[in-house]
Amino acid sequence: TRFVADFIGTANVLDAVVTARDEKGCTMQAHGVAFRGVGQGAAGQRGALSVRPERIDFVDPAAPGAVAGTLALSRRVGGLMEYEVALDGGPRLVVHEQLRYGVPERTEGARVGLLMRPDDVRFLPAAD
Repeated sequence: TRFVADFIGTANVLDAVVTARDEKGCTMQAHGVAFRGVGQGAAGQRGALSVRPERIDFVDPAAPGAVAGTLALSRRVGGLMEYEVALDGGPRLVVHEQLRYGVPERTEGARVGLLMRPDDVRFLPAAD
């Protein structure tokens, strides 16, 4: 449920509506941005989508399936970088990236693409 997603750990939770469903999952719309994910939502059903910050990868903004945005904030948190990305549709997502050799810190204001595997994006039906 959305309550559990908000309560346990860190998760990006956005209001969403299911726009299509097939045997592999569902397509959700959140703030004008389309996301593929899994869950029991039927077309037209309202709820939320949830994706954990460590399950989001940075890619070229023009990459197939990427959600484009602007890097709004960066901060070092222990052994990782925590970024806030302002999506073109309006909401912000938090992204965690491990600090490791060869992975440069990203620059605030840079255009970025975010890629989320559908298995990592969950639809959470609205509580009745």
